Amino acid sequence: MPLSDAIVSLIRTYAAVWVSAAGLWLADRGIELPVDPATIAVTGLAVSVYYAVVRVLESRFPAAGVLLGSAKRPTYPPTS
Repeated sequence: MPLSDAIVSLIRTYAAVWVSAAGLWLADRGIELPVDPATIAVTGLAVSVYYAVVRVLESRFPAAGVLLGSAKRPTYPPTS
């Protein structure tokens, strides 16, 4: 059963969040990261950069979309 465009768009957006969660999991395994405003800002920046880089890669190599959780891009009806 194919996923709806709404579900695909959510998966692709949340994949970047899951990547940052994986970073937190690694930190829990012994890599010390101070929890301060700078760390929070760097984490947000890292998620944003990850998403942007994967989107650029995907424009050249469509299979790279799997790094966002789904290689299928959502499609949206034209707006009037």
